Order: sequence, then structure tokens, then C-alpha cells
Amino acid sequence: MSKKNQTLKIEQALQRMRTGACLVHMNSGTHPGPSWVVVPGGPVTDAVATKIMEHPSVVGGKDGLFPAHDQTWRMLEFVS
Repeated sequence: MSKKNQTLKIEQALQRMRTGACLVHMNSGTHPGPSWVVVPGGPVTDAVATKIMEHPSVVGGKDGLFPAHDQTWRMLEFVS
């Protein structure tokens, strides 16, 4: 697997989010079903996405297709 396609570990993903990246739940043509990506940053596993969403400083974007569903998550405060 090339470095470009490697999944981020929880520490790497949270570090990206601390500087303004967000977690996005999306469908991709290369993975069956929904996938998780930290943008910018890279893909994360379902387990890492769950840990990110459980982090006390992370909030959902209230931007899903249906009410009360989120599609993006971000840190409440981040370092610029």
C-alpha cells in the first residue's frame, strides 16, 4: 500500500483536526459503503472515526441529508 493510501492513526487524525481539518463521512467509489476521511489528511478506519466523534472537543456539523444526522465533525477550537 502506498503512503498516500494509508489510513491515519487516531493521534495523526486528531492532530490534523486541531489545526482545522474535519472528519467527513462519505461514499467513495473505491470502498464498498460509507468511508471516513479527515480532510485534509487522509482516510481513517471506522474505529478511529468512532473515537474522533466521541472526543469531548469534537462536534457534529448538523449537515446530514436527514435531520439530526451529521456528515462532518470538527474541533470546537483549534490552533491556527
